[in-house]
Amino acid sequence: MSLKEAKELAVLSVLKAHSVHGHVIAAELERSFGPFLGLSRANIYAILRRFGERGWVKGTTERVGRMPEREVFELTKQGERAYLDLRSRISGAGDLPQSSLIALLLAETDDDNPLDLNQMIENRERALSQLQHGTSVDHADHPAVRLALALLAAEVSVLRELRAGSTHAGGSDLTN
Repeated sequence: MSLKEAKELAVLSVLKAHSVHGHVIAAELERSFGPFLGLSRANIYAILRRFGERGWVKGTTERVGRMPEREVFELTKQGERAYLDLRSRISGAGDLPQSSLIALLLAETDDDNPLDLNQMIENRERALSQLQHGTSVDHADHPAVRLALALLAAEVSVLRELRAGSTHAGGSDLTN
């Protein structure tokens, strides 16, 4: 999953929860994982414009009291399908370090589509192994490689803890 897709998924997840205007989307994402993705208000409005062009959202103008008119966005059926498509791909994402974070945060907003922690762990372990064994000796000490290894190892560790916690607690929404 690319960073662009992760940003789109973040905006889609807010819209899936409820119809809102852009300022509310920005506020919700600023309080959660938007900063990790580099999502600004300008990015969010650009994404909403793209969604409109793709037919994923429809906007209606509303006025509340003396406030200026604002556009409230809601997902269309095409937008819901796009959300489900991106959401189903998140557990297999190996190219975005924040994919586990995004998946776990989205799990809180989508009870209808539980995450498969086992699949996420498998994918992250595979990415870790490929990086460990695919890096030449010359580059193994490079700061970027060391950071990527540390991030992947931390993700695997936390995902394993979550899986263990969900089995000890008698099951969880996070696992299949």
